[in-house]
Amino acid sequence: MLEVLKTLESTLDTSAMAASKAEHLQDCLCGLLQVILVKVGHMLDTQLAANITEVIVSLFTQAGKVTENGLIAYQGLVVGRGEQIDFSERIGSYIKYAL
Repeated sequence: MLEVLKTLESTLDTSAMAASKAEHLQDCLCGLLQVILVKVGHMLDTQLAANITEVIVSLFTQAGKVTENGLIAYQGLVVGRGEQIDFSERIGSYIKYAL
């Protein structure tokens, strides 16, 4: 899972690849991350969950909007962590905007 997260984070630097290719890769990685997080999210420590949330917020910031792929990844984190989820103000403002 850490490799998926690192690869997703690397797509935020679009100077390394074309923006359309980075967006496609982000879509695929967010879907993969969602599936993984649903299964093992309950085993994550608080710091790793916060790091995942920060990467998702970075995706939103880069796009300048709430993206479906970011919401999909975050949904996996919420389902996987269950009651252990720690809502941060940064992701909360995006979720509020999306609603």
